[in-house]
Formats: sequence, C-alpha cells, structure tokens
Amino acid sequence: MGAHRKLGKISFLLALLLVMSGLMMMHLMLSRQGGLNPFTYMISFLDVIFHTRFIFFYVSAIKDRQNMQLHARYMAGTVLALLPPGLGRATALIPALTEGTLGLDVTYILLELTTIILIIDDKRKGKIYPPYVIAFFFFIFQHIALHFAAGWPIWQKLMNAFAAL
Repeated sequence: MGAHRKLGKISFLLALLLVMSGLMMMHLMLSRQGGLNPFTYMISFLDVIFHTRFIFFYVSAIKDRQNMQLHARYMAGTVLALLPPGLGRATALIPALTEGTLGLDVTYILLELTTIILIIDDKRKGKIYPPYVIAFFFFIFQHIALHFAAGWPIWQKLMNAFAAL
C-alpha cells in the first residue's frame, strides 16, 4: 500500500506532464504551416475532449481514493481516456479504414463496445458504478461531435487563437 501511495504522488507530476505535452503537440499541429484546416480542427476537438476526459477521471480517482471500487474504476477511466489516439492511429494502418473518418468511427465503436462490456461486467457483479457509464457517454459525445466540430465557427476561432499563442 505504501508503494501504491508513493506511485500515486508521482502520478501528479506524470499527469501534469501528459496534459502539458498533449497541449504542446496540439499547439504545434495547429500553428504549423497549413495547420488550420478542417482535419486539424477536428483532431484538436478530439484532443481537447481527450484531455478533459483524462483530467476528469484522474481528479475523480484522487477524490475517491478512499472508495476502492470507485477509485479503481476512475483510474481505469484514465486508461480508457488514453486509448483513442493510439487506437485511431492503429486503425489508420488498415487500408480499408482510411476513407474519411471511417477509421475514427471504428475506433469509437470499439471504445463504446469496450465500455458497454465493462458496464455489463459491473452489472454481472451486482452493481453498476458511474465511471464506466460516464466514459461511455464521453465516447458517444466525442464520436458524434467529431463529424461536426470542424465546422463550428466558435471552435475555429478558439483554435485560431490557440494557434496564435
């Protein structure tokens, strides 16, 4: 338990570094030559939701550290939050999934199915805890919104301002 607590304290720095490096990569993507385009607007939207989800699950895990069931599921939620970028890149390696947003759609369907399986597993064990349900709705929101976010004028203005920093 002592090692777990020590690792938990180290995780404050690791989580901060993860979020900061992600924001720096997003800034780099948007500020490079030709970076402000529909694709980067969409990816930056996904990145912002990714960071929001990670922070939410991380802070919730720390807040509920006295409740082992919630703490464990919120920590699992941080792992779920980390999956979309890597899984999205993996689906992009499959030629049949490179058309438009098909690879991203497959990515989010896989993530939605994963959270449904986790919810069913909780139900089978006797109680559905909020973290997996919250993760499911984050994925659904992100999946639907990725098709529209690039065209939102307010989002474009926000990302243009972020790129100009």
